[in-house]
Amino acid sequence: MYFSVNDLSLNTNRKAKKEEVTRVRGLHVDIDARVPDGGWPTAAPTPEQLAAFAAHTEAERERIRRLVVDGEGWPVSLPSPTAIVDSGGGFQCFWRLHDDEDVQPELAEGLNRVIAGLLDGDAPTVDVSRIMRLPGTVNVAGGKKRWRGRVDAPTRLAWADWQRRLRVSDFPRADVTPATSSSRGAKRATLPDDLPKLGSLDDLPAAVSSRTKMLIVNGGDPDDPAKYPSRSECLWAVLCDLVRAGCTDDVIAAVILDPDYAVSGNVLDQPKPREYAARQIARARVEAIDPELAELNARHVVIETMGTSGKCRIMERIPTPDGRGYVAFQSFEDFGNRYDHRQKKVGTNKDGKDIHMPLGKWWKSNPQRRQHKTLTFLPGGADVLDGDQLNLWTGFAVQPVPGDWSLMQSHIRDVLASGDAASAEYITKWAAYAVQQPGSPAETALVFRGGLGTGKGAFGRAMMQIFGQHGIKTQGAAVLDSRFNVHLRDCVLLFADEVDWDSRRSSSQLKGMVTEPSLFIEPKGVDATNQPNYLHIIIASNNDWVIPAAPGERRFAAFCVSDHRKNDRAYFDALFAEMESGGLAAMLHDLLAIDLTGWHPRASIPQTRELSDQKLAGLSGADAIVREMLWGGVAPGVERAAHDAELVVMLRPLIRWAIENRIVASDPGERRMAEALKLMGVVRRKLTVRGVGQKWVWPLPPLAEAREAWAQSLGLQVAWPDEGDWSEFPG
Repeated sequence: MYFSVNDLSLNTNRKAKKEEVTRVRGLHVDIDARVPDGGWPTAAPTPEQLAAFAAHTEAERERIRRLVVDGEGWPVSLPSPTAIVDSGGGFQCFWRLHDDEDVQPELAEGLNRVIAGLLDGDAPTVDVSRIMRLPGTVNVAGGKKRWRGRVDAPTRLAWADWQRRLRVSDFPRADVTPATSSSRGAKRATLPDDLPKLGSLDDLPAAVSSRTKMLIVNGGDPDDPAKYPSRSECLWAVLCDLVRAGCTDDVIAAVILDPDYAVSGNVLDQPKPREYAARQIARARVEAIDPELAELNARHVVIETMGTSGKCRIMERIPTPDGRGYVAFQSFEDFGNRYDHRQKKVGTNKDGKDIHMPLGKWWKSNPQRRQHKTLTFLPGGADVLDGDQLNLWTGFAVQPVPGDWSLMQSHIRDVLASGDAASAEYITKWAAYAVQQPGSPAETALVFRGGLGTGKGAFGRAMMQIFGQHGIKTQGAAVLDSRFNVHLRDCVLLFADEVDWDSRRSSSQLKGMVTEPSLFIEPKGVDATNQPNYLHIIIASNNDWVIPAAPGERRFAAFCVSDHRKNDRAYFDALFAEMESGGLAAMLHDLLAIDLTGWHPRASIPQTRELSDQKLAGLSGADAIVREMLWGGVAPGVERAAHDAELVVMLRPLIRWAIENRIVASDPGERRMAEALKLMGVVRRKLTVRGVGQKWVWPLPPLAEAREAWAQSLGLQVAWPDEGDWSEFPG
């Protein structure tokens, strides 16, 4: 059973419309539980989820009760109500006006919006024809309410002073000037050349809540940074709040285009900020007053052309436990199957009864549904690019703010670079290049090899957190040469952890991921396409062979991680606490400020011992045979010259020895073997060999000379195991 807040025409026998209100008797607000993180359930929750929703609902009821009944946090500009009703779900407040106070419906609704803004009330319930639940009845929780943890509850009068009467002058001023609004289907609002300049946020209508003002100033919620994963989501929340508060288009534009407010960052970074602002304001005008449209537009977008197939699909970002999420696509039929069980009111018939349409069908046919021509990914680009391309780039997950990240800086210098200043500078500049040039591949991957518990992955995880949606962590080497790689479609920072390379893997794909200008993206069951490569790759491992580096390699910068902080829990607790308490924002701030003029990751790769070790491990074929000869000081397949007993190598016995000892799996051929031997300083000569006769052979220089010549030829730094000479293994 319900009652009408205001007087209605005697002929009203159905749900009233505003024009049927004959007299405004009072003002009202309906305050319900705020939406929990992750939203309310859209299907029956598990028992654990239901318990969590119930706890949230009860906590919200207690918060609202303290506000409206106890007055904790009650706005000083708002008079106390005449009556407070506990509806069984939330609370409703009513202000009875003096009998001689003549208030027009538009003004009353403007005042209701002000009150809703001040108390974080339900914006869609400000209409003067609103009906409210009657005290003494039972609020029966239907299916969806029960999913939220609600139960049947009585509606009761929580507090009242029936002698209390108020006048319009007792309330904050309400702006009832009609806002410039877009008609359905319009592309943008119309903005004047000279936008008004706000003296301060206090000049905004009173219905703009303090929380919205906080979001405007900070560009996010400092108390809950994960609330808005991207700047555009925070901007959207502000836009809808300003629309619901009755702000004009001009005032809204003045706020979101003002560089003094952090919320403007997403707008000002667009190629055409004013046009972008106008489009977003027009969209907010529609969605702010239609919760179903806002819900589905926030979650879905129609993509007209999907690659070479030309298919039209509905896109959605699916959340994942790591917070990154992934892009998924549905057919129009599947979308209807998903939403058509929900009904949307679309009007009334001649008898005053509501007309409904399946929600999925309603959205698919709605001219205000979100829709773009195609998808693209351009890091640092606008939300929508020329040609109506929806950009998958959502920006960094944190906002750059000056602060302290000294522990991470020390970790880079003392642990990752093992105290080498030049290596630490390279690592830092590489990170700066990644955030300053997200739209250009680094063309060099950072590689950190160290033992368990040394902290080799701390830097990679921090960089991944900075890139948020566009940072991916993978495990093992398999994903680096996998055929199916759709996860790289909107990736900028790839952190490959615990990589263990082996000779069976193809190095071409990983090397292409590091340096090639494009990637061949192949989802399962969808046409593969070439897309620009924006990858900046960090690799960490405790294995001996991590990367397929080759002599002359310019794709990898490899570092041996110091173990002096191994398993130092206090050290790592402090490091991670710094990152979580503003260190990430400070790190991003300083990296963006580093001057990289004339610097590129490929230009000055540190030639570290670790890089040499990786090149050694990656040698194959004839080069691997020579490596094993030099490392062990063994001379297999040798004979001695007749005139001076000089050691000479016989190619065929040498190759046979390498195959038998599984140094190589196949015969590299005598020509390739000869080329590899030349790198030791060996010169082919025709000599008489004992027991063989005269042959073209390869005399071996002393082991130390051979090692030095070979390492110098390949540009390697090698810590050889001993100072001895060759051990003979005659062929």
